[in-house]
Amino acid sequence: DPYKGRMVKSMEHIDFPEYLDVSSFCERNVMLKGHNRGANTNGQKISYRLMSVIEHRGNQFAGHYLSYRRVVDASQYTATSLDNVDSQENSWVVVSDEKVAFISWEHVRKCQACMLMYEAI
Repeated sequence: DPYKGRMVKSMEHIDFPEYLDVSSFCERNVMLKGHNRGANTNGQKISYRLMSVIEHRGNQFAGHYLSYRRVVDASQYTATSLDNVDSQENSWVVVSDEKVAFISWEHVRKCQACMLMYEAI
């Protein structure tokens, strides 16, 4: 809190998309050292897919971090761990210390994210 000179953690939930198009935020026809750096010069989408979310549970002085990670290649898991995996409903895992559990996107989107990591697609 800049007015009272003390640390405060915002507990407000922020909505975030699973897929993100940033083309409306990118400059068109930008030239830098002779290379066209404007990836959106012809109206194409510049798309990103959410790959990981970091959540902090607690207050500004203490708490616990969880990591949510998209499962891209389910073939790396054993047959028994795949019993509860549905590629559309359970395409995410949550990691908390040594615990890992499959979860759905609906669960991820409700977390109190403090960091989002996207990859270009």
